[in-house]
Amino acid sequence: MNKWSIILFLSFIPMLSNAQSRALPCDDLLTSSSCDSGWMSIGFGFDDEFDIGVTASANFGDKLFWQLGFQGSYDFCTDSCSKRKSIYVLNYGRGFSIVNRIGRISLSAGPGLVWGWVEDTNFSNFISTGIVGNAQLIATPFKETGLGLDAFFNLNPRVSTYGLRFTFVFEGNK
Repeated sequence: MNKWSIILFLSFIPMLSNAQSRALPCDDLLTSSSCDSGWMSIGFGFDDEFDIGVTASANFGDKLFWQLGFQGSYDFCTDSCSKRKSIYVLNYGRGFSIVNRIGRISLSAGPGLVWGWVEDTNFSNFISTGIVGNAQLIATPFKETGLGLDAFFNLNPRVSTYGLRFTFVFEGNK
């Protein structure tokens, strides 16, 4: 991968500093939508070829939010597999969410830095940039915690993936 891909990826970082402050103050009863300070999630699941995967994300904001995320996957194939791989993604992006007392639905997308290795007929390491998308469906029966389903995709020139992960969610002041 050439240095321009990394420079392009890093050029998006200043977008994080452009997040706007909340328009409404958070009231004492935490009933205003501006009280939603975001959420964090960690989880596990499967990718497109039933690879075992993990995910973690920190989401800052309420209806419009910023997301910083990590995804990793590894296949536990034996020698009978035609292709083995291990893929890691570090991403950030912008998204929107619909939130209420019992849950949250969110969509986000942004650039990602992808690295790992692939072993098919030969072994090769790689690093690449791509586009990462994420959709979350979260149930929060308790005010600060919940469970969710995380669908994601990662499009890049080397190894694109998609999958589902089950997540544990830690809410901010929802």
